[in-house]
Amino acid sequence: MVIRNEEFGGRSRVPIVDQITGGYGFIGEDERWKVLRRFTLTTLRNFGMGKRSMAERMSEESRYLVEKISSFEEKPFDVVPTITAAVSNVICAVIFGKRFSYDDKIFNEILEILKKTNVDSHKKTLDPDNPRDFIDCFLLKLEKEQNSKIICMEDLIMTVFELLVAGTESTSNAIAYGIILLASFPEVQGYNYSSIVGFSAF
Repeated sequence: MVIRNEEFGGRSRVPIVDQITGGYGFIGEDERWKVLRRFTLTTLRNFGMGKRSMAERMSEESRYLVEKISSFEEKPFDVVPTITAAVSNVICAVIFGKRFSYDDKIFNEILEILKKTNVDSHKKTLDPDNPRDFIDCFLLKLEKEQNSKIICMEDLIMTVFELLVAGTESTSNAIAYGIILLASFPEVQGYNYSSIVGFSAF
């Protein structure tokens, strides 16, 4: 498999996923998937994925998250929507070039369904010499490869949607589950807190 990685490196087609995505985005045909995967990983790395700048974004978002949780003033609340908003904001900072307030109406609409108008607004303000985010980079790639039979505008919309859904769902569920566990075991919560505070003092 290592020697013949090209033959084994593809993805099999999943008919139900094709029906949902129309065959666009990451979960498309083999050649499209390879091109989009390579482009997306390179672009996300350029915007900080796996680097210190991404850790700083997450750290900044955690402050907003703590502030939001504190606003409930020890009253019962559903932790999942708040965690989902926090995780989505880290992803949105890379994809859209900005974070949103948890109560922002547009942000909540984006979480429900990605609207094409967001891509349209990027088109109108696109500066080829200064790409702001993932969408700008994708638009510039589309401009360069106008006659490409592999990627198109529908791929941009579906890729952004897939990044939001895939990145948000799994991460927010894992964090929410961790918080619920910590709330159930206060002694573990206390130990973790002292470890973090002790570690940050060095």
